[in-house]
Amino acid sequence: MKRLNSAENVIKILFTLRDENEPLGLTEITNKTKISKSTVYNILNTLIYYNLIKKDKMSKKYSLGVSLLSLSASVIGSLDIRNIAKPYMQSLAKETKSTVTLGIRNGNQFTFIERIDGVRNVRFFCDIGKDVKLFKGAASKAYFANLNEIDQMEVYKEDELEKYKEEIEEIRNRGYSISNEEVDKGVIAYGAPIFNHDNEVAGAIAIANIVGVLSEDKLRDNIEKLLKTAKQISNELGSFNDN
Repeated sequence: MKRLNSAENVIKILFTLRDENEPLGLTEITNKTKISKSTVYNILNTLIYYNLIKKDKMSKKYSLGVSLLSLSASVIGSLDIRNIAKPYMQSLAKETKSTVTLGIRNGNQFTFIERIDGVRNVRFFCDIGKDVKLFKGAASKAYFANLNEIDQMEVYKEDELEKYKEEIEEIRNRGYSISNEEVDKGVIAYGAPIFNHDNEVAGAIAIANIVGVLSEDKLRDNIEKLLKTAKQISNELGSFNDN
């Protein structure tokens, strides 16, 4: 595997500050990492700019910054929801014979972090690690519709958001979203939001199947199972949202 020296140097510096567990000066970091002083200095200034490390004005020593806390919290949060949701997703896939996906927000994108294939093994875009724009596709719609308006307007300008208002209201009222061949031709999906202990939307799951293979009765049954599963995962995350 080819490694990038510049990236490796950044990682070495961050790991050194982590492992020492106390502020370090420029010379100390240089000696411990075996990186040239000029390179260390330039990297430190860049990391300070992004609040990944901080420099004490009095001692001139460096330590880890607050932005790393938000990064680690995001990772932990995504792992928690994934680990909690996975067994429920497996049961849902088995019961509905549908492909089940789980995703979370990633900036203005919606990223899929887990996927369980049903017996029909529907192959479509939403593999683990893939991104879709917020409010495109079933899970993404279910998530976005349950954001507060301020958060929604971070993604879309007011005039753009106005186009989605009616559908957003429909999703919130019935509790689930529909994506009919929006992402993949021949695939229909239904999404439901997942809430955390603050009763804020934390992610969303969706079930997907081939268009036309399910009867109306089976479809209604699958949606009920989807909503029940989303509620179970939300409860595991500490939510007591009645929606």
